[in-house]
Amino acid sequence: MRIRRRCLTCGHAETFYEIDAHQMEHFENLQRFEEGVLKYMKLDTLKGDACYECIHWDNKGCTMGLPEAGGAFAQDCSLFQKS
Repeated sequence: MRIRRRCLTCGHAETFYEIDAHQMEHFENLQRFEEGVLKYMKLDTLKGDACYECIHWDNKGCTMGLPEAGGAFAQDCSLFQKS
């Protein structure tokens, strides 16, 4: 159900939506799923940061020519040397 309210003084309007308990449960599950995905992506991004701190990295990429540089396996690189 949609409810639209408008201020008679300034004309500002807002729309509110009413949902039932089943829809709310589904919405909350989607929120938890999204939070999990974002946490996973953030962890995956942190793994790739090693290349950007390595002495073999410049603005064009890995100077050692490693195609996977900057990816999730960056911290496992045997050539990694912190700058």
